[in-house]
Amino acid sequence: MMSGLRRIWAKLRGPGRRLARELDEEMAAHIAMECEENEARGLSPQAARRAARMTFGHELNARERSDDAWRFAWLDALLRDIRMAARGIKRQRALSVTVVTCLALGIGANAAICTVMDAVLLRALPVPNPQELYGITATSGRDSDNLFSYPLYQRMDAAVAGTAQLAAFTYPAPMYVPDPGRPPREISGQLVSGDFFRTLMTRPELGRLLNPADTGGSGVAAVVLSHEFWQREFGGARTAVGSRLRVNGVDCEVVGVAPPGFAGFLPDVPPDVWLPLTLQARLNYNHNASNDDTSDLTKPWSRQDGISWLQLAARVPGGAAPAVWGRLGQLISRDGYLAPQSPHWRVVAAAGAKGASSLRRAFSQPLEILLAMVGLMLLIACANVAAMLLARGVSRQREIAIRIALGATGWRLSRQLLLEGFMLSSMAGAGGLALGVWGSQLLTRLAVNNPQAQPLAVTVDAKVLAFLAIVSLLVGVLVSLLPAWRAQRSDFGSGIKSDRGQTARLPFGRALIVGQVALSLVLVASAILFSRSLRALADQNPGFSAAQLLNLRLDFRASGIARSRLPAIYPRLLQAVAAQAGVESAALSECPLPSGCTSASDIYFPGSTQSVNADDYTVSTDYFRTAGIPILAGRGFAASDGPSDPPVVVVNQAFAAKFFPGQSPLGVHLGSDPTHASQLTIVGIVGNARIHNLREPAGPQFFIPLQQRPAQYESSLQVRVAGPMDSTTDAVRRAIASVAPELPVTQVRTGAELLQFQLADEMLLARLSDMFALLAMGLACIGLYGVISYLVARRTSEFGLRLALGARPARLLESVLRDALVLTMVGLGLGGVLAALAARLLAHQLAGILWGVTAMDPASLAIAAALMLLVPALAALVPAARAARVDPLVALRTEA
Repeated sequence: MMSGLRRIWAKLRGPGRRLARELDEEMAAHIAMECEENEARGLSPQAARRAARMTFGHELNARERSDDAWRFAWLDALLRDIRMAARGIKRQRALSVTVVTCLALGIGANAAICTVMDAVLLRALPVPNPQELYGITATSGRDSDNLFSYPLYQRMDAAVAGTAQLAAFTYPAPMYVPDPGRPPREISGQLVSGDFFRTLMTRPELGRLLNPADTGGSGVAAVVLSHEFWQREFGGARTAVGSRLRVNGVDCEVVGVAPPGFAGFLPDVPPDVWLPLTLQARLNYNHNASNDDTSDLTKPWSRQDGISWLQLAARVPGGAAPAVWGRLGQLISRDGYLAPQSPHWRVVAAAGAKGASSLRRAFSQPLEILLAMVGLMLLIACANVAAMLLARGVSRQREIAIRIALGATGWRLSRQLLLEGFMLSSMAGAGGLALGVWGSQLLTRLAVNNPQAQPLAVTVDAKVLAFLAIVSLLVGVLVSLLPAWRAQRSDFGSGIKSDRGQTARLPFGRALIVGQVALSLVLVASAILFSRSLRALADQNPGFSAAQLLNLRLDFRASGIARSRLPAIYPRLLQAVAAQAGVESAALSECPLPSGCTSASDIYFPGSTQSVNADDYTVSTDYFRTAGIPILAGRGFAASDGPSDPPVVVVNQAFAAKFFPGQSPLGVHLGSDPTHASQLTIVGIVGNARIHNLREPAGPQFFIPLQQRPAQYESSLQVRVAGPMDSTTDAVRRAIASVAPELPVTQVRTGAELLQFQLADEMLLARLSDMFALLAMGLACIGLYGVISYLVARRTSEFGLRLALGARPARLLESVLRDALVLTMVGLGLGGVLAALAARLLAHQLAGILWGVTAMDPASLAIAAALMLLVPALAALVPAARAARVDPLVALRTEA
């Protein structure tokens, strides 16, 4: 085997200079010996040498036979073709740079989208055997819920013990650590069960991870750090394990560090720390929970069956899944789960290999649409490059014909053209990789537009590199196929006779330009469609005034401020903020405007045992004035609505229209249960405000005055600002610190910024589609410019002759522009058909994304067509001007 490998290596290496010299000497010696034998037979020296050469053969042929024996002939020919292709690329620098740039843009855009899609939609959790993981949801067929109580989790865990592993966890929430000399600093913390890390089969980077013993509640609380937090806060020091970390006022001992890249079961919201979920009450955790009438949110949640606040994940070996889901379904059905009167609950398990990603749900459809758009852009770039290479191939017709006449085969010529295409696409692939890395980071920043979300880890892995290699290979084939095919069909006779004076036809190049224009129209129309949808959504009236509105997040609960202090702190805080220069009014509430948060409650009317559902919000006195929500009837809240006064509520228009159609609800009573149905009195009606979601019309809402719930924790401070935002923000911060220095102030956002967060999906699609549309128009313009320039150059002598015969330059200018306009109009007609077909096929998918427009929007298509008419004017202007300035004498001299 070693001897065989040595022979192969020798063939790859070739004979070398010394051996080649020895072969030449050996051939000369053989010829000399043959000459001596011929002279000995009586031939003259000249005849003897001639006969020897005829016997031995041509030296060049002998040398080629020797080279074939010492090296792979096909490899030698391939290397020569590569060197020739490289010289051709170097000789045409301007064309090569243009080709590589066009392809790099198309490949880079695809690489960026595919990198983000891999991170958001395709990448599995970095844990062993992720295919064994499942997310658990309970459903009754009509209702579904993915939140469970802690006692129910314990019963479910016991039911599958020995067969599967079950873990409970919360959604990561803001928590606070001390920052000497400053207000507490916000971090992200997640509460998990003791089996959380064991279920995910995670090993610590340092120390140990949480276990069931840590949920006992005795001793010092344990905390596990994420690898990123450990590096950032502790500098990667091993002494971090065993140190103390104070979280939300609770002293915790650092017991370990999670491995790099581990984010738990929610990969797009990686927490900084993990803590036992039995610390809920001590940490003042109060997020993402639903409760029934038997529960008390002020007491520890881990002991109450009526508070659902935990998400569940399970690790189930392959064959055990049906039995596990059956046992869990029987358990929650027997428990009645959420509604004892509806015991038909069952378990639905979702594949959890990729974790439970909110980004996956939010951006899967926009990313798929963007992938289709960048695919179109890559096709446009390929058509553009193919047209330029085809025009270059026609200009090399004489060269190709001479090579055919000298014996080159059509395959040899095609192979060289394919190699040129592969070399150009390889360079474009390298440039596309750089653009893809940069573009994926930019796309991530645009996609993750939530102020609470941490940056998504987007990296170029082996899958993305393989994708880039395949795309570059396919692009090389696509851009070289047509020029190579034309080389196969070249007529060397007419090619040798052709010169610049003859008018060359370029039918395939014209077809490629028409295709570019058609595909570009589809992209431009899509971009205008998404931009119009975004504008329609942004221009709608949300029911409140976001201008000059400032939102600040205040975490009274996590700061450790006791409920008994709240009735005294709230009035002082609002008074201190309202007294600042530039502040018109201030109010406290549960949710900022808009926020995406909601709190629904069952309410009862007198004489009815049937509950209805509405969103309820607790707000302070000046809330409606601060938020800019108009009072339509009755009154808002006043200082007289105190704790000892009759309880009152204010409802919105949707509440009045749904429950009191055609009549006024003012003075009507309602309550939270049938026995207290007259507890609250409706005193006012306000306009519909889209507090929860800008896409959805406001549903029934009712508001309760904070003065009558003085011990309830509020988390959002709204400030109506009259002057500059920056200076007012600093003044508001100082006012808050003067009342409650221990109170953390985070997520300071203007109303306009919160509106942008609500429009993240639409802004992502609109911005990127606009960028892709501009690139597509630019590529179409470059392609049309290249073809028109080529045609003008080939018609130089014709233009010179026409000018010499009296034609006006303006007529030539008109002729060139007309050619470009014809190509564009044909492309627009074809593009209109393609856009209509695409809209019809994607109407259902786009219905959930578009707002105020339809997928078949004729205005968007008309505007796109009008914009695309600029392409021929821009692309043909320079070649047309060049044609009009042709010197007849120079052109005719060239013809001669």
